Amino acid sequence: MRFTRRTFLFSAFGVAAVGGGGAPVSYTLNSGEGMVTRIVRRRLPDLNMAEEELAEFARDFVAHDVTTPTHLLAMLRITSPIVLSDSLSVFVPQKALDMAERYERKVLTKFFLSTDFFDPARQKDGPVVYITFADPWEAICANPLANTAL
Repeated sequence: MRFTRRTFLFSAFGVAAVGGGGAPVSYTLNSGEGMVTRIVRRRLPDLNMAEEELAEFARDFVAHDVTTPTHLLAMLRITSPIVLSDSLSVFVPQKALDMAERYERKVLTKFFLSTDFFDPARQKDGPVVYITFADPWEAICANPLANTAL
């Protein structure tokens, strides 16, 4: 059997499907909200935040995210079990990993600006609270740490 790009992709998707729980991988994991939630949980594993608030942030992020191209979102939804995996991501081309990393950075930036994660008034081990989605077109300054008295 000849090893081609097509056989590589089919085998990679097969490994991802088996590693991700088989065929009944739920749609929520590959939806936009599920992907945003997984990115936040993966990058911040010790995050103390209610699931409802994280889901609300994910819904708001997907609703407000108009700058991410649809083809990138489709690629991330299809390949997210592979791209977001620590062990399988070595088989992904570097350009795809770079695009996924930029998307992750965008998600985390909006998350930090939309929550009280860096608020000095929050207790160190207290839960992170979702304030509002950081949209510069809806608020004067979406940065919750900004000094607006200047």
